[in-house]
Amino acid sequence: MKCLMTLILLTLFSINTAFSQQVSPLWKDFEEAKAKHQIPVLPDFSFAGYHFSERPLPNLLNHKYFDVTQFGAIPNDDKFDDEGIQKAINTAQEYNKPAVVFFPSGKFLFAPDE
Repeated sequence: MKCLMTLILLTLFSINTAFSQQVSPLWKDFEEAKAKHQIPVLPDFSFAGYHFSERPLPNLLNHKYFDVTQFGAIPNDDKFDDEGIQKAINTAQEYNKPAVVFFPSGKFLFAPDE
């Protein structure tokens, strides 16, 4: 029993240590700005979300979904997905009824217009 408790404590310590070593990139930027005597900015996400999180999300079950991957966008491939994303947006607009441009999980890259 004593060995089991020791094993559990070591496991919990390992998990805690692993999580405590992770630092948010935003926090790193904040700390670097302070060190360089610049104005540190820590974004305020308290009002992030639909209508500043003051209204419930609308029911989208009856809306048509346009999945960006069906229009050529490929997540996690380190290539820009502008074309596929824009095709999905254009098709959703042409649908002319309530629609959702859907991004499945993954990292999609797009570049701002130059």
